[in-house]
Amino acid sequence: MPVRGVDVVIDDVCAPPNFVEQYAPLFEIPEVQRVLLYPKAAIVIERIKKRGGPMEHIPYVPVVYGYLESMSKDGWIVLDSSDWTIEQTVNQILFKMAALGGSAQSQPPG
Repeated sequence: MPVRGVDVVIDDVCAPPNFVEQYAPLFEIPEVQRVLLYPKAAIVIERIKKRGGPMEHIPYVPVVYGYLESMSKDGWIVLDSSDWTIEQTVNQILFKMAALGGSAQSQPPG
């Protein structure tokens, strides 16, 4: 159950290289939990193709992953969602957040 009636989620692609800096003020708030869904690059490309695009994003996948590999992940919940459904991914996020003392209601991964 949300602590103050609402939990906010920002969905963004970790690019350009100043991604972390643009959210720095938000990341300073102790209640903010950073989650990085980090499926394998080949899976991202497969998902783009499966949903029919946008195909012009495919060449940028290696660029984004090049940045992500070097990005510090300290303070992040990093999840390889390559083999998960949307529901499994949400469940894993909630489980990890609850384990860190967040307000998320969750079930053990399964």
